[in-house]
Amino acid sequence: DGTAFPTSVRLTGRWLRGRLPTTSDWVRGIPVIDTKVRKSAQRREVQRRKVGLETAYCAETVAITYEEMGLLITEKRSNWFDPGSFWSGDHLPLAPGYRLGEEIAVVA
Repeated sequence: DGTAFPTSVRLTGRWLRGRLPTTSDWVRGIPVIDTKVRKSAQRREVQRRKVGLETAYCAETVAITYEEMGLLITEKRSNWFDPGSFWSGDHLPLAPGYRLGEEIAVVA
């Protein structure tokens, strides 16, 4: 459709915004407020995803896919993840009973 791939600056900015603490991070564990903030954040996330993935970067797309499949259990935004989050040496908050397999070497 002619949509240009985002620039490195835009991708970096998007990733940095994902790393900033959210309201959910600040109120986690506070009765009533925590529940209300979490529900509100979930509604906003659904709306944000409706906009489209044309400007999403690879790790963000993988995070969204894993969440939709029920593999990833997290309150982090999808743009919190970077490509290094998905390598075998990092810890992903996977749902109980799931784990990633070993890396597969690709030799040309």
